[in-house]
Amino acid sequence: MAYELEAVKTQGMDLVVTSDSLPIPITLAQVKEHLNIDFDDQDDKLTALLASAFREVELFTECGLKTKTVRLSYTQINGTVMLPFAPIQSISSVTDFDGTNLVIDTDYELSGEKTKLSAYNGGGIKITYVCGFTSLPKDIENSILDIVAVDFDNKVEDKRLALKAIKDRIRHYRPIYV
Repeated sequence: MAYELEAVKTQGMDLVVTSDSLPIPITLAQVKEHLNIDFDDQDDKLTALLASAFREVELFTECGLKTKTVRLSYTQINGTVMLPFAPIQSISSVTDFDGTNLVIDTDYELSGEKTKLSAYNGGGIKITYVCGFTSLPKDIENSILDIVAVDFDNKVEDKRLALKAIKDRIRHYRPIYV
């Protein structure tokens, strides 16, 4: 199960997920076990709820919950930017818009476990990198399963409060912006 590749454009920044072919690292069988379901007539609904919960947690934590390749471009960069979808596994390339490779510690610097890139390039920069967890942390996995459970169960009195409590357990994964 995969969701659509995303493209984001804002004021001189362009972000494209170029490779995201791995399946969601939680199976339908795990969802059914978590919900104590042993019948198959709700499989389509559960699969859709799993994809939705996975995406919701990825957006909330601002982490890559599975391995993906991202290309991030800035038409102009003068300072430090956060690389989305931490953790960053590797930097594949850093080039200017003409395709010239830039040199680490000369043309740009990485800090914060490779999550921050600092550069001063009036002509723009393109960063291609591999990011995301190679193994989903258990607390994030449990939170995704709990969101599916809340969305599936029509008896939850205050879904908003239940979802807030679930997200509070994984809030520490969110980046801190200063």
